[in-house]
Amino acid sequence: MRFTSPFGAATIALVGLLSVGTFANAAESLPHDPTTSVFDFELAPGGPTTLEELSNGLFTFSPRFAVFRPRGTLPYEEDSRGWFTSTLFLKSNGKTSRRLTLAYEGGKEQASGVEIAKMAQDGTTVEDFAKIKVRYDKDDNLATGYWITTPRGMALLSVTRHQNRTNDLSINLLDSGVSQVLQDVQLWDGKSDLLTLAPRESGTP
Repeated sequence: MRFTSPFGAATIALVGLLSVGTFANAAESLPHDPTTSVFDFELAPGGPTTLEELSNGLFTFSPRFAVFRPRGTLPYEEDSRGWFTSTLFLKSNGKTSRRLTLAYEGGKEQASGVEIAKMAQDGTTVEDFAKIKVRYDKDDNLATGYWITTPRGMALLSVTRHQNRTNDLSINLLDSGVSQVLQDVQLWDGKSDLLTLAPRESGTP
């Protein structure tokens, strides 16, 4: 299956996962009109049937949008240039376990895109990734939707607000056609810390 991103590729280009310099060049050269931006790559057939399968341990939306920090790693800010920040998560041997990149558009303080790269044992090869484009409400600037792309498939997430001030997150897993709803979720403001410690793996103390 091949995919053309309706959100545009200015802040979620795959090359951004490979090097900060390449990410910068790609973001500057790609058009801002989402109808003309192309983000094209092969996706795995079938597709996940739950958000957890899509995430593969990279992120969560329950009870809030968060990126998992691998246990035993320390964050290190690799680079920050105003319109993007890149943070590495280093293992005790100094090798990179994951990279988190936040992208910003038009001088805004809210992140418009989030990229997570999981590195192989060599600390340089990307073996998994997730790219998340965020949409915000124009009045209170809280997130109203997310577009997620991973090697396993894609998902469109939309927020429903209720009068009792609770929020539901409708999840459409596009490759498998499965839909689900997360209830009582917290809405991200595009600024708050995304990191949360990853759950312990089965069989570990």
